[in-house]
Amino acid sequence: MLIVGTKETNIDSSASGGYSAHSMESKSPEAKNFRHLYGAYMSADTNLLVEDYTFFVHRIVLVTNSPALSPIMTPHLGEKQKICIPIQDFSPKVVAKMITYMYLNIVSDIKDVVFDLYRIAERYDLKGLMNICLECIRKELNMENAMAILSFAVQNNIEKLVEDTKNFIKLHSDRVLDSNVFEPKMMKDSANSQQSGL
Repeated sequence: MLIVGTKETNIDSSASGGYSAHSMESKSPEAKNFRHLYGAYMSADTNLLVEDYTFFVHRIVLVTNSPALSPIMTPHLGEKQKICIPIQDFSPKVVAKMITYMYLNIVSDIKDVVFDLYRIAERYDLKGLMNICLECIRKELNMENAMAILSFAVQNNIEKLVEDTKNFIKLHSDRVLDSNVFEPKMMKDSANSQQSGL
């Protein structure tokens, strides 16, 4: 994957393909590893356009990983002409982590973007990534962010997370309700996230 942008920023700490102490790997049985294509931007045949950034990726990776993208991309497999796909409503950092997952089946340091990462994974039907996000959310559940997590779970119809969070709040009701911090750092990037378009 190659990223070209007009802004200078560290979009994804895992973009080099390295594994950090906070890496989380997909246990999904359908997960496939495209490590041999990761970074091979000269052979990329698709551009993902996100704000001021362009991600150079491979059509086969998108088709193999995403049942949602497969009907759109499959007819173009084998074509030499590049396809440009705009992605709306998500930051370049979130998209970069999704792409890293598609190539390597692993992501790292997702706590700050975990809500939006779950949403984009749901949009493109990346079940393994959705499970990774839910695992991260459950690990981060505490008295300060319980209400924010419950709100997220309800809005996204994640019944098991709703149940788990309600049980946590019942066990710690006095301390949870007394907390003045309902939206911790890990949640702030997703507060106004909306889903539309690609």
